[in-house]
Amino acid sequence: LPNTKWYTDITEFHLNNEKLYLSPILDGCGGDIVSYTISKHPDMDLVMTMLDKAFAKETALNNCIFDTDQGCQYQSPRYQRALKLHG
Repeated sequence: LPNTKWYTDITEFHLNNEKLYLSPILDGCGGDIVSYTISKHPDMDLVMTMLDKAFAKETALNNCIFDTDQGCQYQSPRYQRALKLHG
């Protein structure tokens, strides 16, 4: 079923002597990109914007499991509250 497991991480890219950070959510059912954001900083705004876009797009989450690394962004109270709020 779609929206039963989502994968996310932050990836750093070096382009034109500049660092950019990509934060996507991939659906584990088919590898579709649910949401993504790109920023010059790997901060909470990057992750929360990506998460807010995903929740706005996908409302039926089927008890979705979020698979992340142990980065500080994913352990933050702000991120954890958003997950609890959306089931």
